[in-house]
Order: sequence, then structure tokens, then C-alpha cells
Amino acid sequence: MWGPMMGGNYTPGAASPSTLFIVGDGGTSATLIARVELDARALSEPQLAPDPDGGYLVYVTGFNMGWNGYNAASAPAGAFLYAFHPDGQLKFKVALGRW
Repeated sequence: MWGPMMGGNYTPGAASPSTLFIVGDGGTSATLIARVELDARALSEPQLAPDPDGGYLVYVTGFNMGWNGYNAASAPAGAFLYAFHPDGQLKFKVALGRW
């Protein structure tokens, strides 16, 4: 039995988005299942949870830190919860708060 492994990145001082990588077991090596760019400057550690519709979802929280309500990329500052299907398709995105 295997479960996907996920990871994200953050580039300080850059206006580029963060990237979520969904990686699965390819037998003798890891296989990249999905690479998803998010409109967030930093990502939390992804979590797996059952999907009420069957299967499971990949949850990650994205953060946009900034001053005066905006980050360097002019995106609203705040936190957002993303839910993805294992193939990288977005199920939903919810704003958790803005500052």
C-alpha cells in the first residue's frame, strides 16, 4: 500500500507562486503525479483525508504574507485552504482569513 507524498516550495522575495508536487509510488522509483502552481507565497505541509465522495483529498494551506493588505505579487494577503483530488485537480479553495 502506498500513499502520495507532497511537497511545496517558497522563494523569498519573489513574486512567483508556490508549487505543490504530488508524488506517488512508481514501483522502483517515485512518479510525479501532478505539479500544481498556487496563488500563494508559502504552503503548509499537505495532509491527506477521506473524500466524502470516495477516495481521498490532498489538503494544503496557502499563505500570502504582505504589508498593507497585499503581498509582492499584489495578491490579497491572508490564508487559503485548498483541496485537491489525487490527480492534482482542484476540488475547492476557501479563504480562511485576510490581514
